[in-house]
Amino acid sequence: MKILIVDDKVENSYLLETLLRGSGYETITANNGSEALSLALENPPDLIISDILMPVMDGFAFCIECKKDKSLRAVPFVFYTATYTSIKDEEFALSLGADKFILKPQDPDIFIKLIEDVFKTIKSEKGKTKFIQNLSQDVVLKEYNSTLIRKLEDKMRLAEETAQKLRRANEELLKAKEEAEKSDRLKTEFLTQMSHEIRTPMNVIANFANVIKAEVEEGSYDELPSLLDGIELSTTRIIRTIELILNMSEIQIGTYKPIWKDFDLVNDILLDLQREFSTYAQKKGLELNFIYKKEHAQINGDQYSICQILNNILDNSLKYTENGKIDVIISEDQNDKASITIEDTGIGMSEEFLNNLFEPFMQEERGYSRSFEGNGLGLALVKKYCDLNSIIINVKSKKGRGSKVTLTFN
Repeated sequence: MKILIVDDKVENSYLLETLLRGSGYETITANNGSEALSLALENPPDLIISDILMPVMDGFAFCIECKKDKSLRAVPFVFYTATYTSIKDEEFALSLGADKFILKPQDPDIFIKLIEDVFKTIKSEKGKTKFIQNLSQDVVLKEYNSTLIRKLEDKMRLAEETAQKLRRANEELLKAKEEAEKSDRLKTEFLTQMSHEIRTPMNVIANFANVIKAEVEEGSYDELPSLLDGIELSTTRIIRTIELILNMSEIQIGTYKPIWKDFDLVNDILLDLQREFSTYAQKKGLELNFIYKKEHAQINGDQYSICQILNNILDNSLKYTENGKIDVIISEDQNDKASITIEDTGIGMSEEFLNNLFEPFMQEERGYSRSFEGNGLGLALVKKYCDLNSIIINVKSKKGRGSKVTLTFN
């Protein structure tokens, strides 16, 4: 028994050839309907197994041509397809005179059984050929066009879905690229800032220690107080840098455990900060005013992180204010919620920088030549601590005209 295999994909034809020859059938192959029609007319096969979606002439058109020809009309025709898979596709294929409609892929044993069934039953289906002969050309053409249009619509829909998946994948890829670039920038900023914030004070300590050693050996102590002050400031700077790194790390990896309790903002935090920063302000010749419009402010929160919020904001205000004053105002808003406003006459910030104020390692001046020390972690940590305590933070600033930070406690 000779079987004509029609498929434009070589690997598909090879698999069918191997399977059918292994079951005792003789096979010939063609790459499309036009080539298969020439082979079939020259030497009619005992069975045709054809794919549908092929170039030059597809399987439907090939079947129609076979059923028109007297020498091929009675040859059993089997469609074997992975593209045309709907019920309408099968109905149209059978209406053209096909004896079987099989979907790819198929289990080899089942496929051979189906082919054997076609050979066994084809002789008893005498009415089918007559039905095909009476099928008008217009009906066939209409159904053929309808099937092709339906398949084209399916392909277009699939292409659209694929394109949408590619646009989303591309967006995700771009987002991942941006995140990676941002992460790389943050890493660079981190290394730069930490190198500066640790190496600089360490150098100061080492140099001052050498000067102190020389002065002690010479018995001269005139510069000793200022040198010790310099060492103290540098040590404080290193400790603050390390503390900020550790605090940010705890928040980032989720190991920070807040302790929620009721306490008084004034007595438990602000009075201590007032004593601590007043000395700093005096050394810089600044006026630091704590204005208590509310003598007590009972809240529930994590005392350590709230203290760090105020400590970092005050530290920034004093650091970036060269002349004038800093006012710390404790009051209530219109909803009786405790509120703290810290307003300074410092250098202020540009509107552009305000948009990125709470990003880690962000400073308006960067690099080793910047005017002010700092590692860019303070305000990033402030925002995270505010979120932790449900504190609303609002920052207003103008370049060269100072800054105003308002904290509203919920």
